[in-house]
Amino acid sequence: MGSSQDKEPVDHGLAGQSNSRGDSHDFLQSVIDSSLDIIQLFTAIRDENGKIIDFVWRIQNARGRMQNGEVIGASLLEKNIGVKAAGIFDRMVKVAETGVPSEDEQFYSHEQFKEQWFYQALVKQDDGVLMTTRDITFQKQATIDISQQAHFIHSVTSAVPGIIVVASYPGGEVVYNNRTSFLFSGVDIRTLVKPEAFSRLLPEYAVARAKYHDRFLSIYDDMENIAELKVADAEGKTVWIQLRGSVYSRDENGEVTSTLHIAQNITKQKETELKIIEVKEHMVQRSLSRYLTLFNSIEEGYCIIQLIFDEKGRPYNWRFLEVNPAFERHNSLSNATGKTMLETMPAVAQNRLQAFEKVSETGEQLRFRDKDLSGKTVEISAFQIGDPVERTIAVIYTYQPSTDA
Repeated sequence: MGSSQDKEPVDHGLAGQSNSRGDSHDFLQSVIDSSLDIIQLFTAIRDENGKIIDFVWRIQNARGRMQNGEVIGASLLEKNIGVKAAGIFDRMVKVAETGVPSEDEQFYSHEQFKEQWFYQALVKQDDGVLMTTRDITFQKQATIDISQQAHFIHSVTSAVPGIIVVASYPGGEVVYNNRTSFLFSGVDIRTLVKPEAFSRLLPEYAVARAKYHDRFLSIYDDMENIAELKVADAEGKTVWIQLRGSVYSRDENGEVTSTLHIAQNITKQKETELKIIEVKEHMVQRSLSRYLTLFNSIEEGYCIIQLIFDEKGRPYNWRFLEVNPAFERHNSLSNATGKTMLETMPAVAQNRLQAFEKVSETGEQLRFRDKDLSGKTVEISAFQIGDPVERTIAVIYTYQPSTDA
């Protein structure tokens, strides 16, 4: 019994140690199963010369089972032959042989994996490797997309024939630009987006520059702010710079924090515009001269009148805006321009108000006959000109001998 009693504590102790190891294993498994990463423990398989030729699974967590199924004891190269081509197997061998940990972002597109990115950390564990893997495909693709978009945006903005600048507001410190140089014919664009005065800006454009800067406080995000500024370059030559700006960002209170500016050298366009204006003015003067020659030489009477209405909206008078010499001659008038019908010829003209009112209301040309003060028959053609709101009418009088009446 004594001997029997002596053995009982020994048997009880072994049983306790066995239970302790089982509890530790279960605890370890529950810990790694709670991880969102895939955790796998591999043991190296060596040939007769000690060279690692494969790995087998010893442990994997719940995430690993979801990905791989039940693989404990299975060959890595039989299950995932792609690890050779991807370089993963060689890194596992290196870590197992040297003991130096490894961390990499790994692209993998073999077996059930289709163009996926993983973060992998390898650590030596006994004669094997502990691998922690995290799927980073979404983050990696987002990074690639952002990089491609940034490259695309930079390529596009670099091709724009101008300088694109994003600057803080109101300070004007540049936070982005599409070119390495800020110079346009020796003019530094950075000086134009800052609030401080710019010495080369011609004085008459200083106000326009200040208004451009201040307008960002009142415009909406989809509105464009434009200023054309005349600047003297380093050699004193005139350079026209067009600034087109918009709000780039606001803070949580809606206050502008940065602005986007596109600066273009429009000197050639401006010079062309000035030449076109000069040519137009010359053509207008020539046309006006020809018009006045014709206007003053024709035998027909011609005038432009503007109807005058009473408080009830009925025409009762008109004012002569222009008259030609023939009109004044046939009606024995002088200096009629600017005067009214009631001041100059009320007796005959009063009869024509109804006809002129109809032309003003309908916009249609009207022809009719009437007699002037001398009894001559006059053929009258009236038609609307200019904005209908102005009630302006052109009238042509063709005079005939009184015997034709």
